[in-house]
Amino acid sequence: MEASRQGHLEVVQALLAKGAKGNDLIDAACRGDAAAVQAMLAKGADVNAVKGIRTYNMTALEGATAGGHLDVVQALVANGADVNAKTHHGRTALMSASWNGRLDIVRALLAEGADVNAEKSWGGTALDAATAGGHADVRALLVQAGAKR
Repeated sequence: MEASRQGHLEVVQALLAKGAKGNDLIDAACRGDAAAVQAMLAKGADVNAVKGIRTYNMTALEGATAGGHLDVVQALVANGADVNAKTHHGRTALMSASWNGRLDIVRALLAEGADVNAEKSWGGTALDAATAGGHADVRALLVQAGAKR
């Protein structure tokens, strides 16, 4: 866990080779450490696991999305990450990408089938997140993809 947090890929790989489980996929994804993410996935890390980070729960996909790590997002999706998984209060990776203005990631998630009209527990959508975040380019893409106004 500490090797992953510190970004020590060689140590992560050595530990995985000795039988350690890739339980810190979410930490590596949040940091954008694509090599560690790939190593953990190769050793059977749960690509859709949910972990408490700070004060809320998230998946590796949401962590990579919020951090703007497109390469990690692509690796996670290629390994079966659920682009429509809902975490804290029904939040999705698309909502997180929209809030943070990650146009490239919004585009990638939509291409993988992310539900453009998914709602949080209290009704907020990715379109609402893009609007609140002031990201007109993301908002326009979401509308083009069928987001309800």
